[in-house]
Amino acid sequence: MMKAPSTAITSNMEDYLERIYLLIRDRRVARVKDIAESMGVKNPSVNNAVSELKKLGYVEQEPYGYVLLTETGEEEAQRIVGRHRLLHSFLVQLGVPSEIAEHDACNMEHYLSAETINAVSAFCNSHKKPKNERGLGAAARKPTGNTVSGS
Repeated sequence: MMKAPSTAITSNMEDYLERIYLLIRDRRVARVKDIAESMGVKNPSVNNAVSELKKLGYVEQEPYGYVLLTETGEEEAQRIVGRHRLLHSFLVQLGVPSEIAEHDACNMEHYLSAETINAVSAFCNSHKKPKNERGLGAAARKPTGNTVSGS
């Protein structure tokens, strides 16, 4: 029987959980060597993290097998990925270059309260540009490609 997950998860374990989720999403499987390679760490570090995530009830793994997310692990990973995407989007909206926003979002996602995340989400939702104006700067364009004047 699977142990119920602990609510205390470190930022380091969140990073591993997020990476496992993304590998499974992109490649359908997460192997220790792929996790290590994508995170720039050695296999023993991944094995230790997987062992900890197993104790917390977020992943399952047979010896030398694929790392699988439990239902709770997948839910937690989706929450982490969602926070990351939201923060990245928020920072880009503020004018932060995407590469820097990516790095900063990765750091911020672990430490902001639910209240702050909700406020950022509300801000982003209230400041979304219509799809036809995204990436066009101050000028909107007609379907013909001509600039629409402000009149």
